[in-house]
Amino acid sequence: MCVVVQVNNLRHAHKIRVKGGDVPAPITAFAELEASMRAYLLRNIEAAGYTTPTPIQMQSIPILLHGRELMAIAPTGTHTTPRRVCRVVLCVVRVVSCCVRRVSDQVVAAP
Repeated sequence: MCVVVQVNNLRHAHKIRVKGGDVPAPITAFAELEASMRAYLLRNIEAAGYTTPTPIQMQSIPILLHGRELMAIAPTGTHTTPRRVCRVVLCVVRVVSCCVRRVSDQVVAAP
């Protein structure tokens, strides 16, 4: 199956909608970030019990790692999604802050 079709199927299955050009493919596991993030960050994510990213994390982390701007909204009933996204975003910001302008000023979490 073509990579583009696989990416589109994954986005459709998780109700991920994106706009813009050349949007990075979503991840399906935190282990896929091994080449992009420091090992201790991945160990901390694993130690916290997170193995599979939420749909918003699947798509937002690759976007932020590519130094792109992001506006993300996720439905939630327990208000845990914004908290989880903020934790991961803070980790990503620390990793890429030397390379891109402050991502934390560009991220808006809305319950």
